[in-house]
Amino acid sequence: MTTMTRSQDARALRYKHRNHLHGHSTLPRLRRCGLFGVGSHVGLRLGGTAARPIAGVSGVETCGSVWSCPVCSSRISAHRNTELNKVNTAWRERGGNILFATFTMRHTSGDSLAELWDGLSAAWRRLVSGKGYQNLKEQYGIEGYVRVVEVTHGDNGWHVHTHVALYLAANVSDFDLGQLQQRLYARWVSGLEKDGFTASQAHGVDVIRTYEGSGLGAYMTKFALTHESLIHEMTNGQNKSARKTNRAPFRILADLTENSTPTDIALWETWETTSRGRRMMTWSVGMRELANLSRELTDEEIVALDQLNGTTIVSVPSKQWASLMRRGLAADALTVLENFGPCSTIDYLTHHGVDVTIHVNPLTFSLVDNERATA
Repeated sequence: MTTMTRSQDARALRYKHRNHLHGHSTLPRLRRCGLFGVGSHVGLRLGGTAARPIAGVSGVETCGSVWSCPVCSSRISAHRNTELNKVNTAWRERGGNILFATFTMRHTSGDSLAELWDGLSAAWRRLVSGKGYQNLKEQYGIEGYVRVVEVTHGDNGWHVHTHVALYLAANVSDFDLGQLQQRLYARWVSGLEKDGFTASQAHGVDVIRTYEGSGLGAYMTKFALTHESLIHEMTNGQNKSARKTNRAPFRILADLTENSTPTDIALWETWETTSRGRRMMTWSVGMRELANLSRELTDEEIVALDQLNGTTIVSVPSKQWASLMRRGLAADALTVLENFGPCSTIDYLTHHGVDVTIHVNPLTFSLVDNERATA
């Protein structure tokens, strides 16, 4: 194999971790995700540009799990990030201001993930409900919000918190910013206490300003991008076996893949069971329309749509694709397609005993600049 780029390294790692889940996940669809074709053949597609070709796969079963599947999660997060950036740009162009707020809650190792997550969700619903919130909106010019949930696990158990982009009609003074944070904290604690939780005054609510080009969209959708930091650690020898005090779920999966322990097995099973069916991102009414975004796609629809990007270069029998996946060769095939093109990909596949159906002239095929595919 040739030297891989960082994005190719990240894809290979996502495929490796998903391969582990094929044999160990508690989610039936995840155990089949990317492994089996929906028909007789699986396509290898190429999009992007000549300067940055991007290979992908079509005709495979997918799970659409933003929380537990490293491959689907990456695709979904990239889509959500694009949409959020469009909203942020549109809001700033009309002279609006965007604040970034983080809401946390006290927790102990004895709190279950489900109880914490349910408590956080209920507290948020209470915060943005009723006359008190309407008064808050009017006083500070809050026009809407976008909210995501982030979860880690550490010595004190599961830590569930939420990040919120608050869209204000105009800028606020430092004094008003401090007052807004205090009032949000009061409503937040009030909502938490109804389910027996609370939050510290020092860390319960933190509200900061954001600026154009600050990467707010990427930060809000960073959950699935954990593999980028994993790549940095694993390819630069930075204490590969060490455990961080607080680990994101995909960090737990990475550790589980490398060195399975009963503790991590139990943590991952809890994570899969509890996160299933929960939304990654929620929009307040009217925020998507601001940037003329179309109907919000489900996670499953985003992943399915992603398989249509690019041009099908070759297709292979579904059973042989499954064999490539199990042998850990699928990500390498995509890298060969990106780095060396159709001819080398055909050679690579046939070398590994795969029957190839060719869909383009491998000697003359060239990319169209507006094509795109994501693996």
